[in-house]
Amino acid sequence: MMTENMFPTYHTPLTSADLETCQAVLTDLCHAEGISAKSEKALEVAALIMELYRQGVHTRHTLAKLASTKANFEN
Repeated sequence: MMTENMFPTYHTPLTSADLETCQAVLTDLCHAEGISAKSEKALEVAALIMELYRQGVHTRHTLAKLASTKANFEN
């Protein structure tokens, strides 16, 4: 059906599995960087992770690496 391809995947709602992946990456990054999961920085990183996921980055390793770089974590 043609309408299935009318909207890019960016506009497709995230599934619970998608959100679990994003949450796991956020949890790992917060732990690795020593930031509170309830901090302003964590909120910024969560938004980055979700944005990257919506753009097609779906592996945990790549999500973590890109989000860490974009969030300016010092490693």
